[in-house]
Amino acid sequence: MGDDPIAYCEHKINLTKHLWKNTLEKFEKPGERYQKILSVFGSGWRSYYESARFAPRFVGGLHHYRHHVGDPNGKVPFEPVSAADQRRAIKFLSDNIFAADAFDFPADLLNRLQPERFPDFQFSVYYSVAQLDYPIHARVLSVQRYALSILYSPYILGRLVNNQLRYAAGADRYTMDNMFTDVRRSIWSEIVGPENVNSFRRQQQLVHLNIITGIYLGSSVIYPADARSLAANDLDVIETTVKKNVNSSAFDNITKVHFKEVLRQIEAAKGARRTFLGAKF
Repeated sequence: MGDDPIAYCEHKINLTKHLWKNTLEKFEKPGERYQKILSVFGSGWRSYYESARFAPRFVGGLHHYRHHVGDPNGKVPFEPVSAADQRRAIKFLSDNIFAADAFDFPADLLNRLQPERFPDFQFSVYYSVAQLDYPIHARVLSVQRYALSILYSPYILGRLVNNQLRYAAGADRYTMDNMFTDVRRSIWSEIVGPENVNSFRRQQQLVHLNIITGIYLGSSVIYPADARSLAANDLDVIETTVKKNVNSSAFDNITKVHFKEVLRQIEAAKGARRTFLGAKF
């Protein structure tokens, strides 16, 4: 409800980082249970899920006003979000959700996240039967996947196309090409470095690859033509750069194995039949 949701997201993320940094100092007290630490840690994720939902909506976004014709200081119903705010939203996501160091947890904290083993009114014991240790990679990926699924939704992609016609002549624009390029460069920065890809980024890169592959192979009824073209371009850029650097001595073995899998998936995607208006060719 504030006038700057991105600033709100930044504030909430900073609060969560402060909470996590000081969790052990504040809550690891003699006589207390480790379940309290888990509870505190878990509460911080709300900031990330909110941010993953709010920030992507600036991209291709519209301000909607409900003034009547002739109202004093009235505005027309629709106004595209400024290109500056859209770039700001992408930078926020790149720095706080997609970055390689966005989730850097000390082992001392992770090794104290013990789940509840006694029955309670939240039925906590039943949520942890399958896995007692905290599924940190799955949690991080769920936040990243959430943000990416919104950014690349047919709804947002369609808005990015339509909004180009809503700007005044000569106004600064944020295009679908900008979005595809900015997100790709953010998530795949290691292939340019080159530098090793950590475990959070490896799973994130494969999710991003899966999303753009889905657009590339998807129906032209669902995705705008430009989106499918840009997805194809992303596949080309990633494939070319990975092939160029995959044998770099800068990469450790797991990074090389990861990039070989990336190349296999791109090759498979390009070998598959694409759908055009319900027909496959």
